[in-house]
Amino acid sequence: MAIDITKFINLDRIIEKVQSLPIPGLSFLDTIGIDLGTTSIKIVQMKKIKDKFQLVRWSLIPLSAGTDKTDLTPEEKVANMIDVLKTYRGSGKGIPKNAVCSISGNSVIVRYVKFQKLTHKELSKTIKAEAEPYIPFNIEEVFIGFHPLRDITEEGKLKMETVLVAAKQELVNSRVEVLESSGFKPVIMDVDAFALESVYESIGENPLVNETILIANIGASQTNFVIVEN
Repeated sequence: MAIDITKFINLDRIIEKVQSLPIPGLSFLDTIGIDLGTTSIKIVQMKKIKDKFQLVRWSLIPLSAGTDKTDLTPEEKVANMIDVLKTYRGSGKGIPKNAVCSISGNSVIVRYVKFQKLTHKELSKTIKAEAEPYIPFNIEEVFIGFHPLRDITEEGKLKMETVLVAAKQELVNSRVEVLESSGFKPVIMDVDAFALESVYESIGENPLVNETILIANIGASQTNFVIVEN
């Protein structure tokens, strides 16, 4: 199944809209967040009333109850997630169909690189060739997203610092399969680190813009640290 990466890892869309919407591009009234974890699925829906967030619903559902998860094949794990989400989707009224999900781990690569100065359209056309030296995977087996940060001059040449993201298609497609097979519609698939940064920027009345902040995301099989500066 071929998936258009611009629907799921689109840094331009995220950064462009993060100032105007608490969570980019989405309505809190009809979108639900789903975290497909190693040992559990976490679900949350929120809405914003004036400048405050209100929790609409949340759930933490263990996976493979009564079963040693190490004995499950990848296919069985996917089937287990689908069963859990199908049951949840049918458990109550008003559960949104649109879903937001995230990816992380060894199948996701985030790099800050320097490319020759190009327009966004030009870089879009050549991104595979430009990104290949920085990606430790087969370039034909990943989805690629990027966002230019700033222009710099290096050795007399104009370049641009760029956030480069590559995610294995297998990982993204697996997430999409789980959500769609459960009756949800994946509208954004972000990288954990960027999602956490968006959350930090969205909460609190006055984020400490002049401070350096460490965000820790502690999971069952891995922990992510995100450093946000200015």
